[in-house]
Amino acid sequence: MNKERIKTKSKGLLASLCLSAIGAYAQAVPTDTLQQSPRVDYSLTVITEGQWNMTHHRGGWANRLDASLGVRLWRDARFEASVLSTYQPTDAVADVHQDFSNINAPNRPLRLVHFGLQQQFINNKLTAYVGLRQADEDYFNTPMAGLSTGASCGCVPTVNDNYHINVFPLTALTLHLSYAPNDNWLVQASVYNGNAYDTLDRSFRFRPHRDGLISLGSVSYVGKSRTEDSFAPTYLLGWNFGRHFRETSQRRHAQIGFWLTAEQPITQVGRVDVVAAATFSHQFKDPEVAKTYYNATLSLGHLTRKGGNLAFVFNRAYYRDAHESDFETTFLMPLGKGFSIQPALHHYSTSGEKQWMGQLRVILELP
Repeated sequence: MNKERIKTKSKGLLASLCLSAIGAYAQAVPTDTLQQSPRVDYSLTVITEGQWNMTHHRGGWANRLDASLGVRLWRDARFEASVLSTYQPTDAVADVHQDFSNINAPNRPLRLVHFGLQQQFINNKLTAYVGLRQADEDYFNTPMAGLSTGASCGCVPTVNDNYHINVFPLTALTLHLSYAPNDNWLVQASVYNGNAYDTLDRSFRFRPHRDGLISLGSVSYVGKSRTEDSFAPTYLLGWNFGRHFRETSQRRHAQIGFWLTAEQPITQVGRVDVVAAATFSHQFKDPEVAKTYYNATLSLGHLTRKGGNLAFVFNRAYYRDAHESDFETTFLMPLGKGFSIQPALHHYSTSGEKQWMGQLRVILELP
């Protein structure tokens, strides 16, 4: 298993990721709504997390800060920028294929991860974006995925582990297109530089001959939710194609794969919403690392007056030389406007080797 790829796994943003995912998979915004929106908008999210490997008696501390800025320019155009900072003063508490914490990353005080221009056409049904961008913000943060603290829900291992792709904390130059013909359907397609980076001197590189190219696409359907803060039925088919350089063969290798995601509200018991979700992904043409992955999630929402959500998540991944299961129990509990805590417990089985990990996460979001 490539250790560098383990360190740069995709990481979701939990509470804020749930909200951003709803926007990412939502309908096109009418022109008059865009014109009435603030000319300048911003957001700030801070996460700090205590970690504990109960099997090997190791403790850790991880931190993440995200800040974003949007500026409305000429008609239906927008400039967007986001920076990312990570700080982890302790050593890794576990050696697993699927990282149990989706904020773990090498220390770096400042990364420019999103920087570009967005333009909308055809009454805002068609959107084009050029610049730095991360793939996880478009293709993997479905609303239910944001409940998990594990990395695999932020980007399926069959995509993340087989490419040096632009998911947290990495970024790459991107051409991203999306088309929303109505309030329910969304079609997306992206082309990225084939090697992702996290430093300014390399992030703006476009070298298809040396780095290759990676392309992702998806078709998704989002139904109507029961309330504004409830999960909506969500169905997604995604695909990937890319070429990456293999050190073992000293040649580039083409791979193709797909993933399917379904998120469906099941029933309501009193004020509690019961929602189930599942994802399946597979990689073809001799994948270098991860071959197949699937997960299943069951969530109980609105357990508290402020909207607490209890989730049970099962992840299973098959690698060329190993197989791994991760069962997570987590409770995302809002305590006030923009303030939440999230404890989580993971049980890992990596080719028969078992470990228990615990986390306590604190999340602050502004505005």
